[in-house]
Amino acid sequence: MKKKLTNLEKFGLIAAVIIAASYFYLGKVYDPQLKKLKKTITEHNKIVAKINSLGEFESELIYKKKIEKAQKELDELNEQLNELTMKSSSDKSALSLLEKKLVKTGEISGIIFESISPCGEINDLFNWHVYLVKGNCRFNGLINFFKKIKDFKDPAQIGKFKIEKTDKSGILKIEMEVMI
Repeated sequence: MKKKLTNLEKFGLIAAVIIAASYFYLGKVYDPQLKKLKKTITEHNKIVAKINSLGEFESELIYKKKIEKAQKELDELNEQLNELTMKSSSDKSALSLLEKKLVKTGEISGIIFESISPCGEINDLFNWHVYLVKGNCRFNGLINFFKKIKDFKDPAQIGKFKIEKTDKSGILKIEMEVMI
């Protein structure tokens, strides 16, 4: 015959079932989810710290203003360059002074000029006046000439360059295009 459970036993069994279910739920469902949550929070905090260490991003508007400012400066510089180019191409006396400076620099460096003849103009970034220079010199004089050309305050450029050794000891025959 079956014995009837008392109310205390019924509450005890119900409490045991509730405790067992809670234990199962906490152990098998809640703890793994809690571990995943803690791991996700840790990763999130690391990412936020990296982003904060990079600093704030500038807005697109700031970059547009910087680009516009740089474009204005570039336009102003181009206008100044065009004015200088027009002045240098129209001012023949300044060009004549540059030619004389070139000849004087060559003579100081020890170059004996055979001929200096204009070859035309090249319109590049500058309005270059091209001269074909032929002459004789020693190697040290040629190096000295290049150093002095490099130190010109006015723009100067050496183009097609040709060196030939002559029969005389140490004398070189040179031919080059000088652009001023």
